[in-house]
Amino acid sequence: MSFFIYICKKRKQMNFTTLSDDLSKEFNMPKRQALKMTTFLMSRMREKLIFGQHVNLYRVGTLVLKVRKSKPFPSVKTKKMEISKKKYYLALNVSPGLKTELKKKTVY
Repeated sequence: MSFFIYICKKRKQMNFTTLSDDLSKEFNMPKRQALKMTTFLMSRMREKLIFGQHVNLYRVGTLVLKVRKSKPFPSVKTKKMEISKKKYYLALNVSPGLKTELKKKTVY
């Protein structure tokens, strides 16, 4: 079983501090060292996403930064056509192994 899947089963939500705490407990390392490792990992992932590269997480999926282009839409107040802002969002393409595992269980 993957370490990240173990954490997800254990908690409903995972953030930066809980990930570093779990790393320190799992591998018996000081919390400061685990915090440095997770900081490095997050900064590298952020850097790769900004430059348009995909981040592949083993047995979970692939993180991709996507762009929603600006589109014209009718404004309700002015009743004129306006242009929406360009938006960025993070998409997770789920791996086939995780898809089959999620189909077996009810996920909330």
